Amino acid sequence: MTPRLYAWSLFAALIATAGLPIYIHAPKFYVDSYGVSLASMGFVLAALRLIDVVQDPALGWLAESTRPHRKTGVALAVILLVASMAALFAVTPPIAPLWWFALCLTGLFSAFSFLTICFYAEGVAKAETLGPGGHIRLAGWREGGSLLGVCLAAVAPVALAAATDSPFTAFAALFALLAILATFTMQSQWQGHAAEPTPSPFALFRPVLADRLARRLLLIALLNATPVAVTSTLFLFFVEPCAEALRKSRIGDEKS
Repeated sequence: MTPRLYAWSLFAALIATAGLPIYIHAPKFYVDSYGVSLASMGFVLAALRLIDVVQDPALGWLAESTRPHRKTGVALAVILLVASMAALFAVTPPIAPLWWFALCLTGLFSAFSFLTICFYAEGVAKAETLGPGGHIRLAGWREGGSLLGVCLAAVAPVALAAATDSPFTAFAALFALLAILATFTMQSQWQGHAAEPTPSPFALFRPVLADRLARRLLLIALLNATPVAVTSTLFLFFVEPCAEALRKSRIGDEKS
């Protein structure tokens, strides 16, 4: 077994565990717990996605510019990730729930994107040191961890509901423990090479937006991503009433 590749699985699981609640759990939690309307929730999520589109190139530039201090940058991003997750699920909103939701998700989005960029960029450099088949071996460990994280994020709130009255608070606590473990395990893997000269993030946008074909591809990407975001967000809103209706129907059949 290649030494320390399990660290990549663990950190991939952390990132994946943070990603799923953004669309699946958080909207349903705020609608059920604080009475936020689904329409206003959809508006906020759409606005946040637009922010995410603009800030991702800026975060990529930041990740490259701070590469010599990558361990510090990753540690700060993990702190923001954990704090945002805790504020989202374990803290009663001190302001209007919709604004608190937007604020927490902005922190969660930003930390998630920055860590993803750093993680995959570091993976390319790491794979080149593993010899023939290094990229495939590293990808296997990494994507296996991602799958584990997605499954954990999907199942944990349901499983925790059987043990506590505040499953999402417990989920945030378990997420913090996973973050500590993953960050500590991955610490030696961040190499922090010298940063390459990069233009400003605004300069990076210009050639893309000036290219007619690139603009069309961006539109296609938007149309492709929209159904995924909508269906994943609305999934629990659809399934839960259907499951409850089916349960009541079966109870009625048994009584009759």
